[in-house]
Amino acid sequence: MSVRLGTGLISITIANTTTLLWTKSLGKTAIIRKLFWINRTAGAGYLRIGYTTLAAAWTQVSPDIWMVSLADGQLMGTELPIFGNYREGFQTDTTAVTGTLGHIQLRSTVAGVAPNDIQVYAEIEEY
Repeated sequence: MSVRLGTGLISITIANTTTLLWTKSLGKTAIIRKLFWINRTAGAGYLRIGYTTLAAAWTQVSPDIWMVSLADGQLMGTELPIFGNYREGFQTDTTAVTGTLGHIQLRSTVAGVAPNDIQVYAEIEEY
C-alpha cells in the first residue's frame, strides 16, 4: 500500500550546498511524484536532486532542472522520471561507503537569503 505526502515548503539559501527535501520512512521506498519550485533569485540556475552516501559524498540522480530567474516551474506525471539510488526510487542501503540513508536531498546552482531564495515543494509517494 502506498501513501502520498507533501514536503512542506523547503528553502534553499546557499548555492551548491545540500538541503534536505524528504526524510524517507523506515523500510519504505520513496518516489518524487510532483515537484514545484520558485526561483526568487536574480539569476537563472539549475535544481538538482540526489542523496549523500555513507561516505558523505553528494550523488546527483536527476537531470539538471533549469530554473528561470524570478519564475516558478513544475514537473509532474510523466514529465518526472523515477530516479533515486535504486531503479525503483530512494531506498536505504547499508553498503559501506556507497550506501545511503535514503533521504532525498536538493542542490541549486543559485540561491540567496529570503526573500531571494529558491523555494521547493514536492509530493512524495512512499510504499
